Amino acid sequence: MSVTLFYQNLTLLDFAYWDENEQLPLGESYYVDLKLHGHTDEENVIVDFSLGKKQIKDLIDDLADHRLAIAQHLVKEQDGYGVLEGRQIYYRAPLQAFCLLPDKTYSAQALKTYLEQQILSKLPKNIKSIELDFRQESLNSEDVSFQYIHGLKTHYGNCQRLFHGHSNTLKVWIDDQRNHQWEQKIVSLFPQNRIHFCFWENVQNKAELEPLISSQALAGPIGLIEKPLSVQISYLANQGEYQAQYPSEHLFVLPIESTVENISLCLKHYISLQGKIDLNRIRVQAFEGIGKGAIT
Repeated sequence: MSVTLFYQNLTLLDFAYWDENEQLPLGESYYVDLKLHGHTDEENVIVDFSLGKKQIKDLIDDLADHRLAIAQHLVKEQDGYGVLEGRQIYYRAPLQAFCLLPDKTYSAQALKTYLEQQILSKLPKNIKSIELDFRQESLNSEDVSFQYIHGLKTHYGNCQRLFHGHSNTLKVWIDDQRNHQWEQKIVSLFPQNRIHFCFWENVQNKAELEPLISSQALAGPIGLIEKPLSVQISYLANQGEYQAQYPSEHLFVLPIESTVENISLCLKHYISLQGKIDLNRIRVQAFEGIGKGAIT
């Protein structure tokens, strides 16, 4: 019997993609829905729900999650590493940090098609085709949204990949009252609502850049760099070495590692410094993609 099996909210996908127009990696987050089209087997099912969900989620995590999705022809492969040279950036990372697509440019449809083909090849033969659907988070009209990328060099898993990212909102309270003005102020700092959160320790040309960062908090510089320069970033993690040159106007320096807990804390300090507001009056809810994050 021919039938369609569906999974709503199969998984969440957090990754970055290469924007050909901007020549920058941008963070993105999607809900992933799935349909399996095929024939029932001897047990009268297309596939066991729990086993199918785990297998397909694991494949999506392995193929695309926390990677940079990009057209394969743009990345040079060298000794297990990928090298990307754009107009504004240079990026060298282990190949497992990339999702290489056989298309001329990245698009959400290209990523879906690639994943559908890769997943279908691993499924039982009674499944004849699959459909993936990507959905962005539905936000209220007053909510801000922005895209960010980061990399956590001490993370044991895939968060260590320098150019992976998220798309999310941000919430701020002053004296326990939601403050949309400060939410807008923070996001407006980021060109076109896009930013790279960079741990100061990973910056290699500190002497050149530090005089151009006007704010200090948590024993280090915090905020934007007040001149367009190339920021040199490098660190060694357990998957390999990551190196990048990144335009300063698209980068927000953090004095501590760019975990979502620390992003929340640093934005709280930044609001305190810029608005001359006591820290105890401020609460910041930072998100890492959809439905998860930290409050300080």
